[in-house]
Amino acid sequence: GERAVAILTRFLELGGRLIDTALLYNNHGDIRTVLSRTRVRRDELFLVSKLPPGEMGFAEAAAAIDRMVSELGTYVDLL
Repeated sequence: GERAVAILTRFLELGGRLIDTALLYNNHGDIRTVLSRTRVRRDELFLVSKLPPGEMGFAEAAAAIDRMVSELGTYVDLL
């Protein structure tokens, strides 16, 4: 929501460069919004995400990763 966008925007303004998220956090849309608005280049950020416990099989993980990348609008540096 608006608060998450404001907090992450301020974090980046203060020099933060590591964004840690997960599908279960339900905040990929907010992160996508901030990344589309920030002046910080994507290659200066390190984006970490995690899979839910129930999505550890190959097909499940592949689908979850596709969903994650789609929701974020960018690649993930560490999964």
